[in-house]
Amino acid sequence: MEGQYANPIRIVSFNTGEGWSRDATEEGAEELRQRCANRGEVPPPLQEFLDRHAQDAAIQLSLL
Repeated sequence: MEGQYANPIRIVSFNTGEGWSRDATEEGAEELRQRCANRGEVPPPLQEFLDRHAQDAAIQLSLL
């Protein structure tokens, strides 16, 4: 994930074959949150994005 984003605001899914697009921000934020939990850290550029799209569900970080 490193270096593949800068100040993310929203995640949008596109399917040009079927002619639709949709907001996938919440699903993307949840996936990123889980990946960060698995790594045990949140990269600083993602922190604000994840804070903005925080869910009520608590994420437990694994102990190393």
